[in-house]
Amino acid sequence: MKKPKTVGHKITSLGVAGAGYLFARFATHPPRLPVYLRASEAFPFQEAEFLSRDGLRLSGWFVSAEEAKGGVILCHGHPGTRMETLSRARWLHEAGFHVLMFDFRALGRSEGEVSGIGSFETQDLLGATDYLMQRAEMASLSLGVYGHSMGGAVAILTAAQEPRIEAVATHGAFATLESAIHQRSKLLARGLASLFEESVTHYGGRWLPIDPKALSPQAVIAQIAPRPVLMFHGAKDRVISVNDAYALYSAALAPKQLHILNQSYHISIHQSEQERYRQTLVEFFASALASKGSSQFST
Repeated sequence: MKKPKTVGHKITSLGVAGAGYLFARFATHPPRLPVYLRASEAFPFQEAEFLSRDGLRLSGWFVSAEEAKGGVILCHGHPGTRMETLSRARWLHEAGFHVLMFDFRALGRSEGEVSGIGSFETQDLLGATDYLMQRAEMASLSLGVYGHSMGGAVAILTAAQEPRIEAVATHGAFATLESAIHQRSKLLARGLASLFEESVTHYGGRWLPIDPKALSPQAVIAQIAPRPVLMFHGAKDRVISVNDAYALYSAALAPKQLHILNQSYHISIHQSEQERYRQTLVEFFASALASKGSSQFST
């Protein structure tokens, strides 16, 4: 025989449900973080504006490289901006790649009122692909995409349907939106995670009417093959479980790589692992994008 719920239990349940509502509201309507560079962070970028495939005006920066080996689009996480990808942009630009970094919808300087946490953002990356591949600097060059956290999930989802993306690198990508919500609920609500997760999913459906199970990079990552995939994940990541990385790797087809960063957390890279990370990322895109890129300089 079940014991009746106490008043205190009911109040706690209501509080967790309310917290779930607030989190769902925050996730779909995130605050806009500023986009700016300090004088000490000078970078030779050009302002870039383009449309997502569904018509939103997106804002970004294009950085041109001399005798480029290819082009790479950088995709940030939620609820960040292009500023999150600045270190990767510098590494790739210094290595001889054109770079496009931009703000997803409803974030940074881009248009939009609702974040899809990956579900709408494929339209943004498709628009970025259209924009970059139409630039004269990309004539005869190949395109790669790098994304972390939500941006990594979007990179996988988009590459599965866009053959012009010839290589994909991710860091801390989720396997499914459901797994991401589950992990965040454990982090924020601990012993009341199930109730919190149920509330987030219920209220999130008001602004994002999708099944979190259906938003699944894991389900489509095999469609990227035979194009190569490189995945990084922090062993200490508490935001997206390292189990998501193993699930994605298992579902992907060759050629594929998975690098677990033993000292790193979510999208940050521990200082002891940064140089190897940089080398691996640069070498991956240099190899994956080389064939078309080299033809630009052949006689």
